[in-house]
Parts: sequence; structure tokens; C-alpha cells
Amino acid sequence: MTNAIDTVELRHLRTFIAVAEELNFHSAAARLHVTQAPVTRTIRQLEEILGTRLLDRSTRKCELTPAGEKLLQTAQRFMRRLSADLGQIGVASPPSVLRLGVCFALDAVRLPELRENLRRRCGVRVHLELRGSHELARMLAFGELDAAIVLLPVAGEGLKVTRVAKAEMMAALPASHELARQRLVAVSDLNAFDRFILPGRRDNPAMFGYLQQALERRGLQSGRYARSREAFEGLAHIAAGFACSLLAETLQGTTGKQVVLRLLRKEDRITVDIGVAAAAAAEEQTVAETASCVRDFLVASFGVQALA
Repeated sequence: MTNAIDTVELRHLRTFIAVAEELNFHSAAARLHVTQAPVTRTIRQLEEILGTRLLDRSTRKCELTPAGEKLLQTAQRFMRRLSADLGQIGVASPPSVLRLGVCFALDAVRLPELRENLRRRCGVRVHLELRGSHELARMLAFGELDAAIVLLPVAGEGLKVTRVAKAEMMAALPASHELARQRLVAVSDLNAFDRFILPGRRDNPAMFGYLQQALERRGLQSGRYARSREAFEGLAHIAAGFACSLLAETLQGTTGKQVVLRLLRKEDRITVDIGVAAAAAAEEQTVAETASCVRDFLVASFGVQALA
């Protein structure tokens, strides 16, 4: 077998990490912005180099082998370290282009205003990436972003997070349902629906756990959860009348006429913090200026509570 250290390239590791985290070749290809064929080819090359199978593949599912599990931990640790070390090389000079991730919990229509505010106040051009909070944390760890606006909690090793605002979670209901006529909704009322849609446990385990515990403490029956990877899919299920969910107040006005958002009653109130996350090696002044600008934008645009 050829010495792996002389043969394995970064593209092999990036591709393997994407497949291992998605457990789906099509999803991994979409994440890497390539077609599925080069993903399959790269994984096959990596297995040949290492002389072992990393994934058990079938027509319906993809699972890591023991060797794949071990390599995933090693590859993630290596990429985080590489990103941090490379970041230290240019730490003295703030970027002229800010690669900013924005989670799906913000109304994207308002993002041009944020981009302009950052350009004016921080003197940077902004390249925006819209993803889920968990995916943004991964991109930060691998050096693909400079900063990201995320919903907390989110799992992310080696990140520094500045909490900038607090948002109310609101019940997302079918407009045709009788609960939609109420101004305030009790969590226990949501047991009337067949399904309660939450972000997938694998897609965002920290947020899934936080919301699951908060909901069940307030009377939601366990075992009702449905996974929705894409926002439009979840909204379609709600609009159809057999599901409900929780959405942040920063999404008011984005759900269309068939889905309405209603505040939870005072005793059932659930909030989430919004934070600006950055890699540990990020330049302090850039992070502080970005966080300050994002805080002002969130308060002015969405009326959320600012956090110092």
C-alpha cells in the first residue's frame, strides 16, 4: 500500500467529511457544489489509498464503518487545526472581504441592509452564505467562513461566540386551524397536531435537544417529532394542516398566507439567543465590529432584545 501521507490530499478529506456528516452522497455533492460522480470517485480513491472500506453503501442508506468513524474524527480534528494555523498567519490584517454566514432563522429579504451596514461601518465587502446554524459552525471550523450569525445553542468546537440578541420562539400554525385565531397559544395545545416539526437531531443536535426539553417541560407529548431538513418542506406540512412547529420571531412575514405565527403564552415562553460566531483565531477587532453591527441590525430590523 502506498504511504497515505504522501497520497491523501485535502480534497479527499473535505469530500469524506461531507459524505460522513451527511451520510448521503447526493447531499454531500450539493454541499460541495459538485455533481455526485466526483464525490463517489474521490471516496473510492481514498478507500484504495487507505486499503480499507470507509462506508457501507446500499441503494437506500450509507453508514460509516469502524474505520470510517475513526477517520472522521481524525479528519475533522486535522481540518480544524489547519484552519486555525492558517488563520494565525494573516491575523494581523483584517479581511477586506468578510465571508459571513447567516442562518435560515433570519428573513433573507433584509440581508442587503446588513451587507450595506457592514460595508459602511467595518469597511469590508460582504460575501453571504445562507445555511443552517450547525452547518455554519462546521464551515467556520474548516476556515470556509470568517464569521456567522447563528441560533444558539449550536455545537462547534473551538469557536468563540458573542451573544448579540434574544428572540422569541413562536408557534407556526396552519392558518385554517382554530388555534390560529388565538393571540397566544399554550404549548400543550400543540398536541392537537399529528406532528411537531423540529430541526433534525443530526442536522443540529444542540438545538434539537434544547427545544425538545423546553417543549416537553411545557406539556408537549414526546414521540411526536418529525424531521424537516428544508424550510419549505416543513412549511408545506404545516400549511397542509397536520403539523406545527416553532419558528423564531425574526421569520415573521416569511411564511406566506397559509402559515401563521403566534406568540406562546407567558408561562410557556421559549427564547433563543442569536450569536455571532467566529473561529478561535479570528481577529478580535473584526469580530467585535461585526457583532456590534449585527446587534444593531437585528434590533432595528426585527425588534428583538439586544444582549450586551
